[in-house]
Amino acid sequence: MASPGDGIFTPLDSTPSTLTAWLARYEARAGRVAKRYDDISRRIAAVRFWVALAGAVGVFLAYRAGGWPMAGWVALGVLIPFAIIARRHRFVDEARDRMLRWQQIKRTHRARLERTWTALPEPQVLSAEPAHPFGADLRLFGPASLHRLLDTAATLQGSRRLQDWLLAETPDLKVISRRQQIAAELKRRGLFRDRVTLLGSPEGKPFDASALTAWLSERPPAQPLGGWIIALAVLGLVNLGLLVAGSPLFTYGLIVYFVLTMRHFKRISAGFFEALDLEKALERISAVAGYLERFGYAEAPALAALCAPFREASERPSAHLRRVRRLTSALALKQNPVVAVLLNLFFPWELYFTRRLDLVRDGLAERMPLWLSVWYDLEALSSLATYAALHPWTVQPEFASGDEPAFRAESVGHPLLPASESVRNTFELEHVGDAALITGSNMSGKSTFLRALGLNLCLAQAGSYVDAHVLRTRPVRVFTSLNVSDSVTDGLSFFYAEVRRLRALLDQLDASRPTPLFYLIDEIFRGTNNIERLVGSQSILEALVGAPGLGCVTTHDLDLVRLADTLPQLENYHFREHIEAGTMTFDYTLRSGPSPTTNALEIMRIEGLPVRDASPEDAGNP
Repeated sequence: MASPGDGIFTPLDSTPSTLTAWLARYEARAGRVAKRYDDISRRIAAVRFWVALAGAVGVFLAYRAGGWPMAGWVALGVLIPFAIIARRHRFVDEARDRMLRWQQIKRTHRARLERTWTALPEPQVLSAEPAHPFGADLRLFGPASLHRLLDTAATLQGSRRLQDWLLAETPDLKVISRRQQIAAELKRRGLFRDRVTLLGSPEGKPFDASALTAWLSERPPAQPLGGWIIALAVLGLVNLGLLVAGSPLFTYGLIVYFVLTMRHFKRISAGFFEALDLEKALERISAVAGYLERFGYAEAPALAALCAPFREASERPSAHLRRVRRLTSALALKQNPVVAVLLNLFFPWELYFTRRLDLVRDGLAERMPLWLSVWYDLEALSSLATYAALHPWTVQPEFASGDEPAFRAESVGHPLLPASESVRNTFELEHVGDAALITGSNMSGKSTFLRALGLNLCLAQAGSYVDAHVLRTRPVRVFTSLNVSDSVTDGLSFFYAEVRRLRALLDQLDASRPTPLFYLIDEIFRGTNNIERLVGSQSILEALVGAPGLGCVTTHDLDLVRLADTLPQLENYHFREHIEAGTMTFDYTLRSGPSPTTNALEIMRIEGLPVRDASPEDAGNP
């Protein structure tokens, strides 16, 4: 039976509801195919049982009638059809498991679209250092994070490659452009993306390639064991001849053979355990490598260039990996003690194949790091492309230069919110040195807007599509002060932690660096009293405006809006609320100018707290 569907194809006019329905249909179809395979598997299992039972009865009757020779021929006659049936049974079970994995892949795609975080694979234990310019503030990692939304990698290393891209501090336009080209080609190739995920993680669990990397890099070079292998092989033949001749010297020869073999016991034992660890890893890598070798890259030149190391005729990974798998399979025979004794009794089987594995490993050590790195890049890029395919209203950002506006976002949304809940805004900063002061009442959307800008900048500079209709930006270094917290272990108060964060931001405003800073500051100096907060905020804004950077600062202090009268590069924006019949609502729409309202006292009243009416004398008092 064929695979149910051709991955994800989403026309540009798709809506969230049509995409959800489309994915649900493919998920259901994969489930139906898996059930058919399961029904076939149960029927084959019943046939296997009856064939085995009939064979056992036949062998018994043959033995009663003609002894062991006849019983042996009957057993052979039963064994052949039983092996054919068992092989077919294994094929059907593998097909069923693939269909169930396809179903899981479609289900997780739908969960990404609907933001059903609990239905997504468990997030990797990833985080950013607290001192990182933006990594700890933007919900890049964690249960409901950008990384978890994007990550479709089958390997832990692919997930971490995506992490590194999201945390990159200085953009490289050549690298970004290359990633954009590949992501655009991958967006149209849903089957390719999903097959790479399926082959790399057939059980749905992340694959850790670190054991393979360690095997390649940490083992010493192959030891010169050729002479020992020849000597032991000759001695084994001599012992075999002594055994056939019935000579009593056979026992002494066998003891010498055993003693000489035990000199290399440590290396043989290490080779055996290496073989066990590598068998599953090589199976996954071989499957992915074989698919990348066979795939047709028509009309995908950037993807073809990325996967070129898998397609070189003389160095194709599948040939090398098949050789390694044969050697590991030969060493893995040691798991059966009887087979191990028979294989090593007259020939140094394990020592020979350990030596062969060492030689092959030395060759792979030069090639495997490149193959793995390409695989990790492909997984990270597939994550970006899947995000784009699931959100066809997203666009690839453009990077401005010259006289164009330094930053412009049309209909920008928050990447972590479902499309039905995301309110889109248009925002522009024309020049480096410009700043926006955003005021507004509690819960009106200020912090969410800042995170929307920051997350989309992370996506843009990772090479991804962004949640906007248009995004044009200068290459920037992002710096945030959104989620400052006190630290008991470091003995820092909230206020002092915020001061240190802002000090680090000002240190980054370095005119000698060619890439300007894009800063996002939420509720500046909320850790101190009104008078000192106002003075400190004014001073910070005066230092930011006109500096080699651009960005947004939010505040509750309406007195700060007057700075726009003296700082031409500072512009006021606001969010507002509406109160009707004691109910407060927000439209989360960004508007020009300072906020005309506040809502703290009204929230207190709505929740039943005793609040007196504010008087004019209250304004400006600490």
